[in-house]
Amino acid sequence: MGYILYDNVLRGSTVTSDDSTGIASALDGRTSSSALWTDTGATRTTVIDCATAQSVDALGIGRNNLGTQNATVVIAGSSNNSSYTTLFTITPADDSVVMESISSVSYRYYRIQITAQDADVYITDIALGVRLDLERDQKGGYISPEFADGDQITPNTTRGQNLAGLTLKTGFKSVTINLPYYTRSGFFSYWADFIASAKQYPFYIVWDLAGNEQPFYCWFKKKIPQPQFSKNVPGYAYLNGSMILEGLTV
Repeated sequence: MGYILYDNVLRGSTVTSDDSTGIASALDGRTSSSALWTDTGATRTTVIDCATAQSVDALGIGRNNLGTQNATVVIAGSSNNSSYTTLFTITPADDSVVMESISSVSYRYYRIQITAQDADVYITDIALGVRLDLERDQKGGYISPEFADGDQITPNTTRGQNLAGLTLKTGFKSVTINLPYYTRSGFFSYWADFIASAKQYPFYIVWDLAGNEQPFYCWFKKKIPQPQFSKNVPGYAYLNGSMILEGLTV
């Protein structure tokens, strides 16, 4: 099933202890800045106080080098900053975008630990929040986006391996995503909150591609579209929007 994570409960919270350099840079919603955990041979720990208990059931991690450095990220929660319960353990095989879900839990404190790293580790974005499931019983089905592979074009070469007229281009994938036929009580009951967040910060979305879930870190390319209610299917709405997707690394 596809789902969206757009409300990061860690953003704006208080950091109580931190072994990273610039953890705020991993909570600002930008991939141009990042937090760094240096490799000391010991587990590196960051604890964030949300002031009150915050419910979460999804984790998103943006651009990173976890796979390259063989590092594991362990996210845990606590009500008293003493006894912690492990929620997510992530050891990515590569450095692609990560999105994971669990049963809903609620804690005041959330701890991020980096273990078993071979070298310094950076992460551009870490998000904990509530998963918004996309409805499965759509009349039109999903229109799956292309993989965000960096939009790399391999140039033709001559026998001497010289370029033959094509320029090598790289960049984020831009696609049109169609979310057809949603009920008023489903996705669009969250529309106002989603738009308020999406106007300021990127969000995570998982697409179910024939049973193969693919996560993306994305943002709207242009003006955020308004949902339109279907004339042919009463009570249902649809959304067509152009988004920039950042997913698999090249």
